[in-house]
Amino acid sequence: MEASADRLVLIGPSTTARLASGTAAGLGGVFAGMGLSLLRAAVPGPLKLVPLAVAAVGSGLAAVGVTATVGGCSVEVTRAGLVLKWKLPARAARTVRIAAAEVDAVEVISRQHSAFGRSSVEYQLAVVLKGGHSLSFEAHDTWTQADERRQEVLRRLADVLPLSGAGKSATARMPPGG
Repeated sequence: MEASADRLVLIGPSTTARLASGTAAGLGGVFAGMGLSLLRAAVPGPLKLVPLAVAAVGSGLAAVGVTATVGGCSVEVTRAGLVLKWKLPARAARTVRIAAAEVDAVEVISRQHSAFGRSSVEYQLAVVLKGGHSLSFEAHDTWTQADERRQEVLRRLADVLPLSGAGKSATARMPPGG
C-alpha cells in the first residue's frame, strides 16, 4: 500500500496470498503427478477413472495456484476517481477507470462463507456507482479494518463524496455482534 494526502494505491496479492497460492500450486502438481503415475498401474479400465480424476483435479489446482501466484492487481484512488488494474499470466493487462463523479458511495459489505461445517465472514469494500451497480475491490477479516480503509478511500474522494460516504445509499454500519 502506498498512501499520500491525495492518493492511495493498493497492490495485491499480498506476499502471504502469493505463498498460499504457490503452496496450492505445488500440491496440485503433486496430485497430478500421483494420478498420472497411478494410471500406469495394471487395473481394470473403469478403475483407471479414479487416478484420471485425481490427475485432473491436481492439474486444475496447480493452474489456479500458478495464476494467483504470478498474477497481480492494483487499485489507485485519487480525487479524480478510481483506477483498477489487473494482469493474469498469458493475458493482456486490463484497466477499468471510474470517474469520481460516477461514484455514489463507498460501502462495507459483509459476505458469509461456509465450507466443511465452518463458516466465516468477510468484509468487502465496494464502490457503488450512480447507476446502482457496485464493485467490490478489497476484502478484510474484520469490519473495523474494512471501515478504516473505507475512510481512507473517502478522504481521497472528498471533493465528490462527503466523509460519511453516503450518496443515495446507506453508509456502512457495524453489523450486529461485529
